Amino acid sequence: MTTLKDIINQGNGTSFYDLIVLVNSVEKRLTQTNDTYYHLILADKDISIPAKVWPDSINFVPVNNLKQGDVIKISGTVNIYNGNTQLIIDKGVILHEGEYDESILFPLSSLQIKKLYQELLILIESVKNQKLRNTLQLIFTDKTIKDKFISAPGGEIIHHAYKGGLLEHTLEVADIALSIYKHYQDLCNKDIIIAGALLHDIGKIFEYNIKTKERTLSGYLIGHIVLGMQLFNKFWNNAEGDNDDNIRMQVIHIILSHHTELEYGAVVRPATIEASIVAQADMASSTVKQFAQEHIKINPDVNIGAYNKFIKTKVIKLPKVSEK
Repeated sequence: MTTLKDIINQGNGTSFYDLIVLVNSVEKRLTQTNDTYYHLILADKDISIPAKVWPDSINFVPVNNLKQGDVIKISGTVNIYNGNTQLIIDKGVILHEGEYDESILFPLSSLQIKKLYQELLILIESVKNQKLRNTLQLIFTDKTIKDKFISAPGGEIIHHAYKGGLLEHTLEVADIALSIYKHYQDLCNKDIIIAGALLHDIGKIFEYNIKTKERTLSGYLIGHIVLGMQLFNKFWNNAEGDNDDNIRMQVIHIILSHHTELEYGAVVRPATIEASIVAQADMASSTVKQFAQEHIKINPDVNIGAYNKFIKTKVIKLPKVSEK
């Protein structure tokens, strides 16, 4: 079966047929002559790519009924524009559950997600403070929260934007944060770092519609940072153990500051070493993931990818150096 990776480096004008992809975004736009066309971001388990439906093809593609999270089978041509590859869609049909193989669209299988979730529970067990450990257990074993958390994307488009992506990103952040902690363990609290890493993005289960990945009303009006703080406070108050307000406040500070800068959405800048560690781990996970996503797209005959506005560079893929 043809995938995006198969056609991403095809020449300009190359035709493709019956390509099954996930719709990450769909936007109605106008041409310079005020004709309606549609701009889409499409994805499969490996990469994402922009696509367009021009006015003369709108009647052959169900764009008026298309929404984020839909799966669509398309035919069209490859187009190279300003050195970047995009797809021009001529025909398309929306597919429903059971009409496509999920393994071609989502990087994580159900088995992998289950394994990651068990790793998360083991990490929670390592937390020594009873009140904090009980709070984390209550949160991540609550059926409603668990079902949302293990299915949620890590974002809309930029990084880990797929089913299970939030779980994967959360464990990456925890792993990176703990590797930093080893160098500063005399100066900081491991329990607070683990809790902050696991909870920093928990509010995203309310920020996005889990099925469509669209931002919810509370996502727009409140945002995942404050939503996460509210969730933690609620379960902290219900958990057994000594009510140490110092611990509660430090975990909340990590949630509020993990975007580092106010212009990036942080409520406050990191002011504790634990908050700094989690913020840097979060940045590392999200940034390197974007490099990895771009890396897959690069034509081996060229070695230089398209400019990525989020990481503000073109990713270069050099031959892998032997480690022998």
